[in-house]
Amino acid sequence: MPPKGTGAILTYHSIDQSGSVLSIAPELFAWQMSSLSRAGIPVVPLKDIRNHQGAVALTFDDAYRNFYTEALPVLRRFTYSATVFAISGEGRAQLGPGSSLPLMTWDELGEASRCNIEIGAHTVGHPRLTSLPFEQACEEIAESQQEIRRRLGVPADSFAYPYGDSSPALRDFVRERFAQGVGVRLDYLAEEDDRADLPRLDVYYLQKQKLFASLFSAGVRRYIQLRRAARELRDHANFLQRSRPLR
Repeated sequence: MPPKGTGAILTYHSIDQSGSVLSIAPELFAWQMSSLSRAGIPVVPLKDIRNHQGAVALTFDDAYRNFYTEALPVLRRFTYSATVFAISGEGRAQLGPGSSLPLMTWDELGEASRCNIEIGAHTVGHPRLTSLPFEQACEEIAESQQEIRRRLGVPADSFAYPYGDSSPALRDFVRERFAQGVGVRLDYLAEEDDRADLPRLDVYYLQKQKLFASLFSAGVRRYIQLRRAARELRDHANFLQRSRPLR
């Protein structure tokens, strides 16, 4: 059993058959939700995850429309809560190569919010926040929260940093405006985690059924540690490559 006060926040993006690093097949997603139910692992709202031992919270970044068509019916079947992080801009963001899937409409987001789904903020246009002047980055964060509140009449009390990109000053800003913020640091929750930058487990690394079915086991924890170390090495190498002066 995990130490008291710890659990896991799971990260999903798209529920589709493409096989991309951002995708989980619909049938696998349904199996995962059934696995949580069979194992008796509590699925709790994101705002409550730090208070529940051995529980999980479900998060979906970018608000792809296939959340509405594929994931929401499964979540309703199990009466599971989840948080969808929506991009508020009308242009609906630059999500990178291969991310041309449609996003949820405001009507669909509103319907989801009436079905035990929290709608969180994910900026106006999904930029790398630290690449912007600080004031502009803060506007991206605050305006996305305000637009979700205006459009849907919901609190939008949770925030996800695009690409997990943040800084101490941005985390301070998020801490002032939101109940919690989440990044992409690959880890289980710990009591000492900063509520403005909570770690998450990307389900891309948990697609094998034996891994997901043993989510809180010592073996899977070691596996996550190894994957985190490999990711950090890769990210550091990419940073050095971007920082290299042009000749």
